[in-house]
Amino acid sequence: MRTILVLTLIFVSAASLFFLFWDRYDFEILDYKDFKLQKNQNRPALTSSLREKQYWESFNEWRCYPTYSVQIHCYNLEGKTPEDFSPEKRNGNLYFSTMTLWYKNQSLLFESAYYLNDLSTCLEEGEEWRKLIKNQKTVCLFAAQLPEPRGKKHADISNWTLYGMKTLSGRIMAPIYEDEKVSVLFQ
Repeated sequence: MRTILVLTLIFVSAASLFFLFWDRYDFEILDYKDFKLQKNQNRPALTSSLREKQYWESFNEWRCYPTYSVQIHCYNLEGKTPEDFSPEKRNGNLYFSTMTLWYKNQSLLFESAYYLNDLSTCLEEGEEWRKLIKNQKTVCLFAAQLPEPRGKKHADISNWTLYGMKTLSGRIMAPIYEDEKVSVLFQ
């Protein structure tokens, strides 16, 4: 009887700790392989330049959010959208896809991990993202956080580099995480 009581207390304690660390949005979408991918990273996804005074590094982590406030856009390196240019000047820029959302009084900006050579490729990627989250309540994002911006102007913005996303309808991952040979590095 005493053994059953001790085992029950251990189980309840472990379950309580689990619920403290994982958001309720995680449970239905992420599986063992996803958590293993996060846990077994052997190098940071992002690091500061060696020239920076304060060195920083960031590992990818899974974060899940409700989809109701998600917006998807294409930006160029100067932070301009295609609509900021006349049609004849839209091509010839490097673009990257972004996903923004508002969660717990904070604006979150997720930028794709790579630049795209033209606007049409960026728009296609954005459309793939939209299809993945369509009719979904939750999206889980595999991303590395950038250092917090300095100054009051950007105090409520959290910037991330996006390497993958997953919903109940499927997943999209950066090529480095889709390649079977490379994924061995993270096991």
